[in-house]
Amino acid sequence: MILAYIEAAPKSRALARNDTAYARAVEVAARRANMTPEQVERLAKKFGPQAAKIVRPYTRAIDQKLRKAFEEVIKQNMHVREANAYIAEVVDGLFSKSIVQTMVRDQINLSYMAGRMEFNAQPEIQEILWGYEYSTVGDDRVRPSHAALDGVRLPKDDPFWKTNMPPNGYNCRCTVIEIYEEPKEIKPPPPPQEVDGQIVKPGADPGWEFNPGEIFSG
Repeated sequence: MILAYIEAAPKSRALARNDTAYARAVEVAARRANMTPEQVERLAKKFGPQAAKIVRPYTRAIDQKLRKAFEEVIKQNMHVREANAYIAEVVDGLFSKSIVQTMVRDQINLSYMAGRMEFNAQPEIQEILWGYEYSTVGDDRVRPSHAALDGVRLPKDDPFWKTNMPPNGYNCRCTVIEIYEEPKEIKPPPPPQEVDGQIVKPGADPGWEFNPGEIFSG
């Protein structure tokens, strides 16, 4: 869709041939893998609290399993060699296949969205880009807080996108659709609503309230 609009603008045709959101995503991923210690430190200072929230469930689960393992070592009065082998086996099993898949999927989605935002930030795109529409997959696996955002249409510089640009949680499959003409109707996010007896606030999951383009691009 993006390239179709670019091809319609003569002065942007060279950009369409030589640059894509996918190419930018690859560049972003490469930069993330080769950041200097100074760059990592700057990111840690700026986004440390969000990162801590994201990894907290993993670290809590690992801590609980290790605690139980050490309790078993003491309970069984294991020899040091036997204890080392037992703990090593526990550590090897800490990361299940599903957790690894989640981590890989989330990192790919973050890099892709960061590259996409970097691509859209170019003057040629900014000139024709009005905003975004939030879009979910639409099945029963979409969490209620994300489903409530489906169809939200707002300008590209609306503060909403600073905290709700997908992915907005673990295994989030949401995305955005670029809008190149001002829509007939702006659709803001709805207020909190009751779902299955619980009040659900539409928006990103705790710890995911950031825009990947602002963190990993540039």
